[in-house]
Amino acid sequence: MSWYKQIKISATEQELRQIGVHVENGMAILYRGTNIPNLIQNDLRYGDYLSSVSSGVDITGNLGADSYGKYVQEYKIPVKDVGISNGELQYKGKAQSLKGGEKYPLAIYKAFNDYYGSNYTVEEIDKEDYNTVRSIASMAMSGGREEFDILMGKFKKQAQQKIQIPSVLYHATFNNNLESIKKHGLLPTPPQKCWRDCIPGVYLHVDPEAAYSYPETADDIDHNIPEEWYDNIIVLEINTELLDINLFDYDPNIAPPNHVDSFIYKGIIPFSAVKNIL
Repeated sequence: MSWYKQIKISATEQELRQIGVHVENGMAILYRGTNIPNLIQNDLRYGDYLSSVSSGVDITGNLGADSYGKYVQEYKIPVKDVGISNGELQYKGKAQSLKGGEKYPLAIYKAFNDYYGSNYTVEEIDKEDYNTVRSIASMAMSGGREEFDILMGKFKKQAQQKIQIPSVLYHATFNNNLESIKKHGLLPTPPQKCWRDCIPGVYLHVDPEAAYSYPETADDIDHNIPEEWYDNIIVLEINTELLDINLFDYDPNIAPPNHVDSFIYKGIIPFSAVKNIL
C-alpha cells in the first residue's frame, strides 16, 4: 500500500466526526495551541497540526491544544481544508506559507508536506535538491514520479511563457576558446568549465561587465584552465532573437528578484548568433 493511501489529504465530515471533531454547517471546529497570541486563521501554515479539543485528551488519545502552547486559538475551518495524517488533524487549506514558490508548482509543495506530515514553507522546501523533492513528493502522489514529472513539465512550460528575454545578452569566455566557438558554437557542456558545480547550460547576462566577472573570478575554482588564459577574456554579444525561447530559463544559481538579470540557455548557441566580440 502506498503512502498516498495511508493519508487523508482532505477528510470527509463523517471521518472527522468519527474522531471527535465537532462540525457545524460544513465547518470543523478545531483548536491550535501556540505561544503566539492572537494567531488568526490566515496565519496557519499548510500542514499545521490542529486539535479537536481545546484541553484534555480527545477520543483518539491525542492531547488537546493547550498541551502545545499557552495560547489556544479556536478556528472554524471548512471540512475540505482539514486532513488526517496518522490519526492527527492537519490544516490543508490556503496558506501564506506556500505562496511565492518559483521552483515548483503548488501541488508539489503540498505533496512534499503531505508525505512528511510537515508544515514546511516554500523557502524551506526550495533549499532541498531537486532529486530529493522529486523522490519525497512523488510518494504522496497517486501517480508517483510520472505525475510529478507531468506537473513539472507543465510548470516549466508556463514559466517559459512568462520569461522576458532581452534582445541582446552577453556571455564571457576565454579568447583561446574563440576558434572552437566559431566551429561548434557555445556549448552547454564545454570542455573547460569556469564553475564545475553549475547546471549545464550557456550562462548569459544583461550586463557585459557582470558577464566578464564570471570567468575572471573563477581563477581559484577550476585549475584545469591554464593561468595565462585569464589574461585574455572576451565578451560575446548574443542576438537572442535567433535562439529558441523554449530553451531559456532564469539563472538557477541566483535567487529572486536578482535572477531577472541572468539567464541560462539549455542548448547550443551557434556562432551566427554572436553580434559582436567585446
